[in-house]
Amino acid sequence: MNQYPEFIEFHKAKTDKTDEESVVEEIQSETPEELLQKAYQSIRSDLAGEMITRIKNNSPQFFENLVVDLMIALGYGGSRADAGKSIGQTGDEGVDGIIKRIDLGWM
Repeated sequence: MNQYPEFIEFHKAKTDKTDEESVVEEIQSETPEELLQKAYQSIRSDLAGEMITRIKNNSPQFFENLVVDLMIALGYGGSRADAGKSIGQTGDEGVDGIIKRIDLGWM
């Protein structure tokens, strides 16, 4: 039978899977929980990349304010009005800010 090119082509077409067919088989072999986890990780990765791009496209002053805001959001120093401020200068190659010390109960 291997002497007939049509048969060889027909048989090869059945054994070669397209990328799309491979993806469908992979999806079908995974549980719904695994599919959700993969989708969640993909969305999270895309969001992280987008956030990094947006942060990099802003000024150094924006970044310093962002760091101070993050520290306050994590519970350091109280509110933005009375607990933290950025003090850096453009081009000083660092993140400079002040967060008032809070009692963490173990000092």
